[in-house]
Amino acid sequence: MEVSVGYALLDIAGHAVEPTKLALLCQQAENEFVGARCGIMDQFVSCHGRSSAALFLDCRSLDFRFVPIPPAVRLIICNTMVRHNLSAGKYNARREECEAGVHLLSKRLPGIRALRDVSIELLENNRDLLW
Repeated sequence: MEVSVGYALLDIAGHAVEPTKLALLCQQAENEFVGARCGIMDQFVSCHGRSSAALFLDCRSLDFRFVPIPPAVRLIICNTMVRHNLSAGKYNARREECEAGVHLLSKRLPGIRALRDVSIELLENNRDLLW
């Protein structure tokens, strides 16, 4: 929704913004205004998505590439009627727990900036930090 509003306001104002910048601004609005400490994936694909392709995104570097979806593949989207409220739900709590784990691991393992930096082996060898 915020990406659509962003594009509409830019159009009305006669301005253009690079899609990655718009995605980052929309993420910032969600983080700071809404209070949902979401990542960048939803906004990024809303700005960069293409028909007949999946978007492979590195959320740290924002490097991305398109992966063609073969014409024979059919995607089915279902409305499960499950309501999500990221700002009031458990998303922020899960994110805080992950960040706390990274903080603890980074004290012993320099260079750990996110859970993606921790292999299963490193996690198992350092489980004493997390229990």
